[in-house]
Amino acid sequence: MKKACIIFPRLSNMGGAEKVIIFAMNIMKKQDWNLTIITESIPKEEASKKLFGINIYKLVNKWYKLPCSKFSNEINDIKVYQKERTINKIEKIIKKEKINLLVMSQANAPKINIDIPKLFFVWCPFPKNKKIKTRSKWHKKLHKNSEESPQDYSLLSNSEWTKDKIKKQWNCNCDILYPPCDINKIKINHKKKKNWVVTLSRFSFFKHLHVALEIAKKLPELEFHFIGIARTPQNKEYLNQLKKRATKNCFFHVNVSQKEKNSILMQSKYGLHLTGYKLPRESFRLQEHFGIVIAEMMSYGCIIQHYNAGFFPEYVLDKKQTFNDTEECIDNIKFFEKNHNITKKTSENNFNNSQIYSNENFEKKFKEILSKIK
Repeated sequence: MKKACIIFPRLSNMGGAEKVIIFAMNIMKKQDWNLTIITESIPKEEASKKLFGINIYKLVNKWYKLPCSKFSNEINDIKVYQKERTINKIEKIIKKEKINLLVMSQANAPKINIDIPKLFFVWCPFPKNKKIKTRSKWHKKLHKNSEESPQDYSLLSNSEWTKDKIKKQWNCNCDILYPPCDINKIKINHKKKKNWVVTLSRFSFFKHLHVALEIAKKLPELEFHFIGIARTPQNKEYLNQLKKRATKNCFFHVNVSQKEKNSILMQSKYGLHLTGYKLPRESFRLQEHFGIVIAEMMSYGCIIQHYNAGFFPEYVLDKKQTFNDTEECIDNIKFFEKNHNITKKTSENNFNNSQIYSNENFEKKFKEILSKIK
């Protein structure tokens, strides 16, 4: 029997990284893999179904958690290991469950001294000798016991940008596996486009949505639509702060359905993304390593405005879709407002360029990777 163990600290965050792992798990389940999960927290059943169209509870055969975690009450069969150190716990579970494939996703690869194939989804290679800021005690322990250069892992990068960082940081080679994106395949109807600017992300301070409010204030003729999830106390507090500071042309769509999200994207002319804004270039951990939402916005023909850092320059060559400060972003939008032919052409190019980032392409590539595992 094919048995895989997936290690992922916080599945409940419900962001891009979580989407990749849940989609990968779904593909593995369809290929008759028996799945064991080691995690701190998971999304509620209705959340994973609403956001990703996948019921995570039907994918997993066994759950393991750390004692510092709080699980949803919906799970009854949870195995808890409280005495051993973190790495010892993981190795004990792998041996007990007779795992023959380890799948991980985080910033560093822990030293797992068991001779089985190891797949490692890398969003950002993190230096081992640097302290990490995280609320997760487990994540800190994994980082402390991580490999200097994880040569025995099969590394999967989410972009050329990340691949380059992996090479420089760890001196390791890797394959590129673009994340699964909900790509629109219907040709753009420009007559339906409105003077809307859309953002798509968690309501988190690290997404710099407060900067979008500054831009909205200086473009009162446009509507700004903020789509996102806010389930944690921190996210809800940040959302409340945004609402208090927002001008009349700002609208918030919280925890909306896929259908409502797609409707707003179809009508929006611009897509704004601010991850990494004004951060030092060497702080690549907090920059956008891929940006699933950017690909989604492009597929709906949105003109992108993205802070000029991270992976985004790989998407497009058009410099008018990147900016270095809010004033340049505003100037770019005004340029597209005045040049309708260029706007239409850019919108169509974005639609065409986004098609390679589909869920179907992710599944095809990941199946090829799984087929090579002995």
